[in-house]
Amino acid sequence: MIPAPALWLGLAGLIPFYAPVIWRLFAEGPDAGRAEIAFTLYAAVILSFLGGTRWGREVVHAMAVPRARELTLAILPSLGGWLAVAAHLGGYKQIAWAGLILAFALIFFWDWRGAKDGTWPEWYGRLRLMLSFGAVFSAAVMIVLNV
Repeated sequence: MIPAPALWLGLAGLIPFYAPVIWRLFAEGPDAGRAEIAFTLYAAVILSFLGGTRWGREVVHAMAVPRARELTLAILPSLGGWLAVAAHLGGYKQIAWAGLILAFALIFFWDWRGAKDGTWPEWYGRLRLMLSFGAVFSAAVMIVLNV
């Protein structure tokens, strides 16, 4: 069972993924662009958060000397998020959102594996499945809205 605080806070974290999608559905002109950049920026923040969980886990469990490989891998989600922001600002919105889908899928599989091998609690894998699906689906909707 997913602990209630983690479940409710995680689900609340999906609201900023869907608010810009809804905003984008009804917005026109510059307002549509603001909704789209808000979406991309929030996704980058969440990817940074997910990488930070990995960094923090490594520091706590390593105690003396954290593994360089793990720390390096832990920064990749935030770099991916900011690459998506750069692509979006460069006029490549759909590529940015496709990159976000890939980034969320990759970190989900990394976390899912971690929940299976004991790196994370078992419930964390189920939570990440729900939240990753929510993030990926919202990015896919943004792509469709801009076709």
